[in-house]
Amino acid sequence: GERLALKLRFLASGGTLTSLRYSFRVGISTAHSIVRSTSQAIFLALSPSYMKVPSSPVEWESIANEFHNIWNFTHCVGALNGKHIRISFPALCGSQFYNYKNFHSIVLMGLADARYRFIIIDVGASGREGDAAIFSTSTLSAALKSNEMNLPQPCPLPHSVSEFKMPYIIVADEAFPLFRNAMRPYILLYRLSRARRVVENAFGLLVARW
Repeated sequence: GERLALKLRFLASGGTLTSLRYSFRVGISTAHSIVRSTSQAIFLALSPSYMKVPSSPVEWESIANEFHNIWNFTHCVGALNGKHIRISFPALCGSQFYNYKNFHSIVLMGLADARYRFIIIDVGASGREGDAAIFSTSTLSAALKSNEMNLPQPCPLPHSVSEFKMPYIIVADEAFPLFRNAMRPYILLYRLSRARRVVENAFGLLVARW
């Protein structure tokens, strides 16, 4: 009970572990250990219910239908982006975590659906790395390129007179590489840019909450 209370106080207040150690009468190393272990326990317990990764074509099609209905962009199964999370300067790491925004950070990369809900996350990469480099080594990239995500089969676009089959895609900004299941915005692709902004809005909601 007290371990969870310490973790929730840490998340809700934004206080330091140094201040929490006095409130809960634990050592600083114990406070660090509690935050790490309870974070993992919360994620393992709640992610199947609140951040379940789609595992069937039908589930991915449901996400694509929402992008079509809400953002008028078809065949989209998620919007991808990265967010720098500010951290204290880690000891003995040089400039590894120093990012282009001139502060130390780790990167939270997320794939969001049309309603700003995260589907998949990857967290912990150093802030020095760019989005493309982080994505290229992520499990999401490997799953996409090896066709392990069980996306729906390519099919013609809705209301199209052409029989040309289009793959289902994720949308990202120009920092990410192009490949079969990814698209980036260009001047003429306003709808793609609008659909991609859902992941920025999702990060905005996350930051505003915590």
